[in-house]
Amino acid sequence: GRARPVHPRLGPLDATFVSVGNPHCVLLTPAPSRETLEAVGPWLADNPAFPEGINLQVAGVEGPGRIRLLIWERGVGETSASGTSACAAAVAAVERGLL
Repeated sequence: GRARPVHPRLGPLDATFVSVGNPHCVLLTPAPSRETLEAVGPWLADNPAFPEGINLQVAGVEGPGRIRLLIWERGVGETSASGTSACAAAVAAVERGLL
């Protein structure tokens, strides 16, 4: 589902929360940035709303069937690949009518 958690520096975030066997927070944006990933990833990792952690995807739809994806994995940090993160980003984009 959609929510607007408020980041202390970035303000309200337009987030889609998806479960694909584990919890994900997907931020769909026209220009995914490492700055957003590095600001929001640790903040969510330490957020009491997610006591078991949550995976973060900062994603942008680049065209039909194509998503640019940056990933912050719970317990790991930034990572270059995650199958469940790819699935979560695709679900969020479809839910929003972007794919």
